[in-house]
Amino acid sequence: IVAYNAVVYPVCAVILFSLVNAIQRRLLNLHRMNGPELDDLRRRVRRFGCWAVVLGASGWLPGAIVFPLGIDLLAGPIESSVYFHFAVSFALSGLVGVVFSYLTVEWVVFRVLLPRLGNPDDNPAAKLADEIHPLTVPFGPFLVLACVVPLTGAVLLVSLADGEMSTGFRVLVTFLIGLGASGVGIAERFTRRLTRLASLWEIPESSAERYGSTDYSGRAAPIP
Repeated sequence: IVAYNAVVYPVCAVILFSLVNAIQRRLLNLHRMNGPELDDLRRRVRRFGCWAVVLGASGWLPGAIVFPLGIDLLAGPIESSVYFHFAVSFALSGLVGVVFSYLTVEWVVFRVLLPRLGNPDDNPAAKLADEIHPLTVPFGPFLVLACVVPLTGAVLLVSLADGEMSTGFRVLVTFLIGLGASGVGIAERFTRRLTRLASLWEIPESSAERYGSTDYSGRAAPIP
């Protein structure tokens, strides 16, 4: 665990810092940017949520193989069921992690970054709506995962338990069920508010014909 974390966490942290720093440096020079530079910065910001998912999964999921393999080599041999146990455990916990990582990053993107990155030179309402829509596509599946994953863990614990359930075991199962309920509540609130924020960029097609550009808040501005 120590060796794995000592390598993986710093690598992921450096990559994350480089991504944040690249956006931050450009934000400091926002007032000097031309249209294409704004478009490029907005593209980087839109990809930030995907990077959060990729880094979270890349840093976490390999442990499902590394950890049981380390146990097998250093203190084994172990049964194949232990490998399966680690795989299921890391998959479930990793899914919860990437869901809330993505939703948290998109909250910052929608509330803080995108409203500052409009391009009044070439940024029609339809174009902005097309850029924002892909960011909202994972909201539904991620909301389902936020609820299903902890409950799946609880079901697996109960179904695979051997013998009589102890008090500690019952508490753990109850905690997982409660975590699933609270998780879906938090994720639902996140996705509902993010969807409302995304709707600011959605202009009806009939109205879009009367709008030629957008201001920096993302709302369409009529042509004088």
